[in-house]
Amino acid sequence: MILILFVGSLLLAFIAKKNSLLAIMSPTFWASGMVAFFSLIYICTYSTMLGDLHLITVVVMLGALLATYFGEYVGCRVVFRKTKTNTKNITPHFENKTPIIVSKSKTVILTVVFTIIGIMRYRSLGAFASVYAGVGGFKSAMEMMSYARLGYVQAGTNISLGGTFANQFVYLCEICAYIYIFIFFYNYLVCKKINLYLLLPILPDVLIRFVTTTRSAYIILVISIVAAFFSVSQRMGKKWILFSPKLLKIVFVFAIVLIWYGRSRNDVSISMTRYLQMYTCSSLYALDSFLIKNTSNSPYFGYYTLQSIYSLLRITHDTVPVWNPDVIFGINGAATNIYTCLYDTVNDFGIVGMLFVKFIEAIISGAIIKRFLNSDVYESKYYVLIYFVVAIEYCYLNFPIGHAFTGYFGSPDLMLRYLVYCAIIVKLVFMPTINAEGKIRIGRFYIK
Repeated sequence: MILILFVGSLLLAFIAKKNSLLAIMSPTFWASGMVAFFSLIYICTYSTMLGDLHLITVVVMLGALLATYFGEYVGCRVVFRKTKTNTKNITPHFENKTPIIVSKSKTVILTVVFTIIGIMRYRSLGAFASVYAGVGGFKSAMEMMSYARLGYVQAGTNISLGGTFANQFVYLCEICAYIYIFIFFYNYLVCKKINLYLLLPILPDVLIRFVTTTRSAYIILVISIVAAFFSVSQRMGKKWILFSPKLLKIVFVFAIVLIWYGRSRNDVSISMTRYLQMYTCSSLYALDSFLIKNTSNSPYFGYYTLQSIYSLLRITHDTVPVWNPDVIFGINGAATNIYTCLYDTVNDFGIVGMLFVKFIEAIISGAIIKRFLNSDVYESKYYVLIYFVVAIEYCYLNFPIGHAFTGYFGSPDLMLRYLVYCAIIVKLVFMPTINAEGKIRIGRFYIK
């Protein structure tokens, strides 16, 4: 069965890349590719897994991918207002191929402000971790991270590392980092200009992500780099961009660093095979166990997927939080509590409801990405949509891991906050204008 899942998801990834209007930016391609990758690891390490998947799991997973494909197809054909750059097709090339000039003064000012915020949060994290470190304290940043994670778990919630006002700069820093990354790749790929100063705001962003103590914060940063590279290359009409040596080197180095970072926070005695299974193919086995045993534990409608909406509407339920039960997937007793992105929606709405949810999610995602790819760099909406495109690609990269879509687009207040902040930061800092020479300048008041 796992071989069927591998072949089916790989075939669907190929079809999505070849036939979707979004091509390499297709959510179906990202989701199917990740399922195929996890299935391949399952096959390669099959001897240490407890067994094969059941037919129901393969059917449900491929059904979810097909629902995503058809939802994306519908979303790509949504036209809000027909203009030259908003049609049923994707604009093949950038109309303006001059470098985007961003004020160095503004870039430095933003970097300094965000660095101050990052240092403040780092010091707050150190103070928080010291409470759980005891008398001995901690001797390194990695030990501090371990104690901070322990504190988060014991506290049962995230701890604020700064005041409400200062925390808003964290959102602004993330948005700016993504925009600067896209501008850097546009100048590099389209205009053959390497502007290293555009990478300055990424430095405090990395520090702020370090303070979050989560691996996912780094993963989404790398996804923003990959998405920028793919989207710009696709608009340039480049072929075989999946096999770019430079991009592959970046992904390979990141994978090595991520594995080292993860193992340094866990028991280093765990074998590499077991560690790899824990964070990849074990989720497929856990989903299989859930579907076969029918261990649904959703206490009310939308418990896993509609929490943010209930909170926004001030609807409360008198229930105790339900944690995902551990599932043993390896012959050595290895266990996981990761169930893929299907677990939450199947728990809440059943298999048919899950397929409908995936269909709707894909419509939204396809429409947003197509809108982005049809925008050009002299349009402000190009920069406003960058964050949402990165978030979408991250959600679908997490398809065989968890339901990240709920955390982002299932939270109306969070999406509204990001939309407002994106609009403000673009209006004040990144508003694109074209001068008499046809050069694109970023910022209404450009400072040389």
